[in-house]
Amino acid sequence: MANVQELDRPESMSLSDTLLAMDIADTIRRDDRMREFEVTDGDRRRAAIERLRKAYEAQGDVVSDSVLERAIVKLDEDRFVHKTMGRGPRLAFWTAFVRRGRYYRNTAAAALVVGVAYGGWTFGYDQLVVKPRLEAERRLAIQIEQVIPRNLASTVEYAAGFARRLGDDAAMDRIDSQRKSVEAALAARDAEEAERGILTIRAVGQELKHREDGVRLVAEADDLTEGAISKTTDADARATLVDLASQMRDAALRGDQNAYTKAADRFKSFAGYILTPYKLVIVDRTGTPAGVRLKDNETGAMTWYQIVEAVSPSGTVYPLEIKDRETGKTKTVTVWGIRISEAVYLKGKADKQSDGVLDNNIAGSKPAGTMKINWNFETDGQTINEWPAPGQVGRRR
Repeated sequence: MANVQELDRPESMSLSDTLLAMDIADTIRRDDRMREFEVTDGDRRRAAIERLRKAYEAQGDVVSDSVLERAIVKLDEDRFVHKTMGRGPRLAFWTAFVRRGRYYRNTAAAALVVGVAYGGWTFGYDQLVVKPRLEAERRLAIQIEQVIPRNLASTVEYAAGFARRLGDDAAMDRIDSQRKSVEAALAARDAEEAERGILTIRAVGQELKHREDGVRLVAEADDLTEGAISKTTDADARATLVDLASQMRDAALRGDQNAYTKAADRFKSFAGYILTPYKLVIVDRTGTPAGVRLKDNETGAMTWYQIVEAVSPSGTVYPLEIKDRETGKTKTVTVWGIRISEAVYLKGKADKQSDGVLDNNIAGSKPAGTMKINWNFETDGQTINEWPAPGQVGRRR
């Protein structure tokens, strides 16, 4: 009994079976409509002829049934005939209408591309062209309206101050003329020309400053050198100080402060040495020999030197410019050697070895007002400013 019920139960249809059944049903319905149309075609034609006859009778015309019959036949013949639409606005309109979806998509894409391109171009033009130009115009306005006028005022005051102190009317006229040129350039908004004009005014001021410095330094040099030169007692010292004073004056006339300072320092140093009495003391301390002997490596000749230093009455050791006869170089040193004979060298060596103390340690003296040294032993005046370490003999030329 159960098997019979299972056979009578309708099985569930798959999706493909359902679609196939629907397609068969649609085909049957279309065939039924065609048969119904063929069956009623005669009635439809008679009804159409009747309507046409009444339409013509309403207009006062009489048309035979045969003519109306042929018209209906002709209408049926053309009903299912496809006629190509001719070229023209109608074709274009309906073609666009049919393809409107694609046209909408293409138009939207094109509009998006154009919008993005225009936005990018506008942003780039604004960032790379408009903003830099506006910034440059802003900086130029600041330069023209604030910076350059302020620089002009300070530079004119700087240069005019020197011109007034020097009483140089020609320089004042140059400064005023250049100031007017700068103001004209500012009116024309020509910053470069205005800055060139300011540089010209500053150059005039620098020239006047050098002149003023020269006048001041010359007067200072005269005050510094005149008294020292007048106190010298020998020609060599006077010539040395006069030469140094001439170097100071030349630097002063050029307005060269650095060169003037160096020359003035040398003059003060030499003048201090010349005007101060000194004793030439033989050095006698650890690490510095009282005397040295040198051998020429080429000739084998032997020379002897006493190592000395210049000591003032206050005990100050004075540095001197000493030229080394062996090397030809001049150095400023406090300890240096004066050439002596072998006998003097051996006498000093014996004095040192007798009790370990150099009893006679005064090599000479330099009176005030002169550069001449009165030596207590014979010497040819040859000097050295460096020598080998103690215990070493020999020296290259």
